[in-house]
Amino acid sequence: DTPIEATVRLVKALSLAYKIFLVTAREESDRPVSKAWLSEHNIPYDRIVMRPNGDQRRAYEFKRQSLLDLRRDGYIVHLAIED
Repeated sequence: DTPIEATVRLVKALSLAYKIFLVTAREESDRPVSKAWLSEHNIPYDRIVMRPNGDQRRAYEFKRQSLLDLRRDGYIVHLAIED
């Protein structure tokens, strides 16, 4: 996939002041490929949250719960971007 350039610019700008957590419905087994793609496209991030292998929840359910978990862990979620 080709990255959405406007989103990449936004994430790069935000990374100067905020932690960047990427929440994806891709399974944990896809982590190496996902990290390689992010690196290839110079996309900054602090953490990637991925769906456990075999998790059958809908993507939006997994992402919603992940954001709630981040808040529970003390993070303040300022912005969520969906492709």
